[in-house]
Amino acid sequence: MNQAIKRAEVDYGELKYWDINPQSSSTFEINIDFCNKYLKPYFTSLKLISKGSEDSQWMTGVSVTGVNFVTNNGTIISITTVSNSIYALIDINGYKKPNKMGNDIFYFNTRTGKFMPSGWKKDLTREEIFQGYTGEDGLTFSCKKSKTNNDDYTDYRHACTSLLMIDGWEFKEDYPW
Repeated sequence: MNQAIKRAEVDYGELKYWDINPQSSSTFEINIDFCNKYLKPYFTSLKLISKGSEDSQWMTGVSVTGVNFVTNNGTIISITTVSNSIYALIDINGYKKPNKMGNDIFYFNTRTGKFMPSGWKKDLTREEIFQGYTGEDGLTFSCKKSKTNNDDYTDYRHACTSLLMIDGWEFKEDYPW
């Protein structure tokens, strides 16, 4: 994704100047138009597999209005645009299980102005990521914690993407599977 964005920036200028949906909600049509213009041309192979979470084999889309693509190596990328930001779930092994956040699905967005892990904030430490931290958007993120029945918090394990980035995109021995 980062490479596709960098290549698109050559044609369309910096990401911050792109025509990204400014509304706080989105539609499939808005998202597919965005993807067709800014992302799809910069992948060697990107096939539309479904609208949002309508794909019966892969029900983990970033939103019901999102656009789900599969790459030639089987990676699934789900994209939606809202509030001038791109949100992307990337499932590194596609349809194969477990299809769980922090295990094989990783969440990114452009809220910082760059394509970064969801909840990213400058100078994060590994300990903060394990124990939980408040992101620049005011949400709490953690890689170690998981949601409980009494908890309405939805961003647990989103911080696992930040952990992988800090660890040089390697699963270290202490990675919380």
